[in-house]
Amino acid sequence: MYLQSLLVIFCLLICTYSQGTAEPTQLPEDDPQNFQYQNATKVVNLSGRHWVKKRTYNVTTEKGLPTCEYAEIYGKTTGRVDYNY
Repeated sequence: MYLQSLLVIFCLLICTYSQGTAEPTQLPEDDPQNFQYQNATKVVNLSGRHWVKKRTYNVTTEKGLPTCEYAEIYGKTTGRVDYNY
């Protein structure tokens, strides 16, 4: 009986023990310290498909590692919001 009581107390302590969750790290593109390096003036003149050659950081999503390894530019915008359905 004593052993069972200890076991129950131990299980309750383990179940109620909580660990602090770590704050998610900020993505490099959202970090204000990196804004000076984010210059998209050359990108707006590109067209076609551009493959990711190398990443300087690791990114994981809720579904695991990201699968997008290229960006495809279809054309220029008119300045207004256009929706393609």
